[in-house]
Amino acid sequence: MAHLLSKILSFLYDFIIVFFMSFELVIIGPITTRRIALIVVISYLLKNRKRARVELSFLNKKAIQTSLICFGICLVIALINNAFINGENENYMYFEPWFIIYEILYVFIMALYVLTRFRNVKYFGIICSIVMLFQAIVIFSSIYNDDLRFYVFEHFAPGGSERSEKAVEYGTRVFGIGLGYSAGSVLIAATYALLVYMLLKRLLNSLSFVIITIILILMTAFVGRTGLGLELLFISFYFICEKDYKRKFFNFVVPLLALIIGSLFILTLLDPVVAEYLEEWVGELFDPEKRENVANTIAEMETPDFTNEMIFGSGVIFGKTDGGQLVYSDSGYIRIWSGIGIVGAFFYYLAFLLIFASTKFYKNKTSVKWLLITIVVMAYVIEYKEPYFLKYDYARIALIILWFEIKMNKLNTIQYDNKQLRNFNC
Repeated sequence: MAHLLSKILSFLYDFIIVFFMSFELVIIGPITTRRIALIVVISYLLKNRKRARVELSFLNKKAIQTSLICFGICLVIALINNAFINGENENYMYFEPWFIIYEILYVFIMALYVLTRFRNVKYFGIICSIVMLFQAIVIFSSIYNDDLRFYVFEHFAPGGSERSEKAVEYGTRVFGIGLGYSAGSVLIAATYALLVYMLLKRLLNSLSFVIITIILILMTAFVGRTGLGLELLFISFYFICEKDYKRKFFNFVVPLLALIIGSLFILTLLDPVVAEYLEEWVGELFDPEKRENVANTIAEMETPDFTNEMIFGSGVIFGKTDGGQLVYSDSGYIRIWSGIGIVGAFFYYLAFLLIFASTKFYKNKTSVKWLLITIVVMAYVIEYKEPYFLKYDYARIALIILWFEIKMNKLNTIQYDNKQLRNFNC
């Protein structure tokens, strides 16, 4: 009985910490769920520093050190820019020095915690799946319950706006607990990438995968298209990487058919106007002309010219710089460039690439190699749309997947070498 109780408490602890890591809700003042998780994470790593050092040993030390130097350069640039900004406007957004600190804490340190705490990717994947299933219950319940939809939006939506309020009113957009917008959809997609990875590693059975695929993709359709596009890309790479034709059929064709049926069923239950809007909104994802229009819209947003001010940045990522240039672009690249300049942006994106490269994912010789490469490449592709690196979640989960992969490969190699040695001695 005591053992069962211990397991339940351990599960609840892991569920809460992963939930708090993923969804930032303001509790009171500066205290948020993610900051509480960070305190727990740091305390755990300090207490279990020997185990943490073992997990760190799987990474390339030079790559990590160089990455931290790159982040340090960005931090210095941000501090200097912040010191010389001529007054702050509450309607503008600035590249704050603590952005860099949070990148290290929320991406690298939290990833280290996951590797230290969970030991294997399967249990972590189970916890992430349950967290997302909880959000799916909230989202699907909100679709048909106006009162619940408004309550969730008013109390738990991340940065609600007037435009979002109208979308919630019409029922064309739904929020989870701290989950919403494009960033929320990308977080769901990152979790889905983890599950596709587990499926390829034979750590997740096909039936569970099919069920979770249907749920996650349907809920993503109500949250944001960017994540939906990523999920379809990841399942496509599963089809490419999977060598077993029976598994390929069951894990790709079956969920695809179920999604079509499920989508049609949900649309029939919705208000006709809402159903038509969602059908068109999601359908634009598959229309090359519409996709090009979205890309052009982002490209046509107000972006600063390349001047001396933009060598080290203006400190402004949304608004008007001291030099009089307008920065009203959603693109992550434009915002980072405006904030810390072309020099800072180079080191900023290089820092993440070095962290990813420290796992040597590109040298992987297993069937998951192309999935791993796709996960990393897409981190830089979607950055064109919004500053997703500044939202931490995709980068953190991507690093966790890569880190677990190199860990499993090295442990398998050690076990194989030990077995060969025992056979030789016999």
